[in-house]
Amino acid sequence: MEKKLNIGNVILTIVAVLLIALFGFIIYNDNKFQSNSTIDVQTNNEYEQLITENMDKIQKVINNNLNEIVFYGDEYLNNNALASGLQNVFEKELFTKINGLTSKYPRVIGYHLSIPVSNFEVHGESLETIMARMGIVTTVIGKRCVIPADTDTSIEIQLNKAGANIPFNFVKQTYIKLGTVTIDNIPGKISISEDNPDSYIFTRSTPGNETKIKSGTKVYFESSQQYKNALPVIFFGNNDFTSTQQYMNYIRTIIQNQDKKDKYIIICRTKANSELDVAMSELYEYNYIRTDDDIDYNDLSEKIYSRMKFLKYTSRISNAVEKAEKQLFAENSESEE
Repeated sequence: MEKKLNIGNVILTIVAVLLIALFGFIIYNDNKFQSNSTIDVQTNNEYEQLITENMDKIQKVINNNLNEIVFYGDEYLNNNALASGLQNVFEKELFTKINGLTSKYPRVIGYHLSIPVSNFEVHGESLETIMARMGIVTTVIGKRCVIPADTDTSIEIQLNKAGANIPFNFVKQTYIKLGTVTIDNIPGKISISEDNPDSYIFTRSTPGNETKIKSGTKVYFESSQQYKNALPVIFFGNNDFTSTQQYMNYIRTIIQNQDKKDKYIIICRTKANSELDVAMSELYEYNYIRTDDDIDYNDLSEKIYSRMKFLKYTSRISNAVEKAEKQLFAENSESEE
C-alpha cells in the first residue's frame, strides 16, 4: 500500500515540476517577446525620425529651387489634363519610391513630397488681355464712377487698356476668375456683367467712404501676383497672331515678369518649320517645344519633364532625393536583417 502511495507522490511531483517548468517557459518567452517588441518599436521610431529628417531636407531643396510650376496659356488645356499630367510625371519620376516608404511608418504617414502645377489657362482671349490679367499690361477705369460706402451695393465699371480708349474683353473662365482687384486703394470683388460683356461688376470688400473714381485710374489684379514665383510653362497658340516679332515680344514680356527669369518652358502650337517655329527655335532653343494640333497630353507632359531635366531645372531636387534614398533604404535593409 505504501509503495503505491509513493509511486503516486512521485507522479504528482513530476507533474508539478513540469507545470512549473512550463509556466516558467511561458513567462520567459513572454518577457523575451516584449523585449523584442520594445526593440522593434525603438528601431521604428528611430527610422521614422530619419525619414522625417530626410523629407525635411528634400522639401527645403524644393522650396529653394522649384516650389511650383504654372501653366500660362490661351489654349484649352483639356480640363486641366496637362497641369495634372505634369504633376503626376514629377511624382512618378522623382518621388514615388520615397513617398511609398512613408506609408509604412505611422508617424510619417501624410508626409507627401510633390511639386504643385497650377493652371492659369485663359481661353478665347487675346495675348494682351491675358497679360492684363497677369498685371503686365496696365488696366484702367474706362469711365468715371462712384464706389459706394457699403459692401452691399455693386456698381458697373468699364476696364480699358491704359493709354487707349479700348475696352478689354475678359471672358469667363473655368479656372481663372477675375477675383479681387484694387481700385484707388479700395479692394473688392469683380465679375463679368451678365447683361453687358464690355462691363464688369465691382463690389467693395470692406466698408468705407463713398469715393469718386476718375477715368484712367489703375486697376490692380490680385491674380497678377499669384504665380510670379513659379516656374512658368508658357503654352500659347497663335490665335491673335499678327507678326512673329510681336508674338515673341509678348512671350519675352511674360518671362521677364516672373521672379524666375532664367527658368521657363515655351510650348507653341504651330506648323513645323513655319516662320514662328524657326524664330522660336533660334531664340529659345531647348526651352522651346513645338506641338501639332493633335495633342497627346501624357506625351507632352513627359516631354516637358524631360526638357526640364535636360536643362537641369530638377537636378538639385534629384540629387537630394537620390541621397535620401541611399541612406533610407540602406538603413531599412539593415534593420530588416
